[in-house]
Amino acid sequence: MIKLFRKIRMKLLSENKFRNYLIYAIGEIILVVIGILIALQINNWSETRKLKIEEEKILISLVEDFNENKLRIEEAIDKEEDMIRMSKSLIQVMQSEQGTVSQDSIQFWVTSGPNHGGILNSSLEPMMLW
Repeated sequence: MIKLFRKIRMKLLSENKFRNYLIYAIGEIILVVIGILIALQINNWSETRKLKIEEEKILISLVEDFNENKLRIEEAIDKEEDMIRMSKSLIQVMQSEQGTVSQDSIQFWVTSGPNHGGILNSSLEPMMLW
């Protein structure tokens, strides 16, 4: 292909057809510009595809974090409900005629209180840096 263009260029120059050579040169420049524009568009498509893949990974990670957080919150709610039941039971025992509760029982009720594991935000941290 390059040999063909070289032959055309040499032929036009040797025959002193400057006008035709100028048209040929402009055509060649236009072809180069079109090639560059096509390459840029392909690069843009590639970058867009990479960004979509990254977005999908982040969304999947967010869904996983949300599901894990949901489980942690449900466990925390269950523990809180248990603590409320134990507290009510302790109040009833203390208000009853028997009114004596062992120190071990009180320590158990106090130490088995709220213990929240914390919320996961590992998927959100990278997005906050953008």
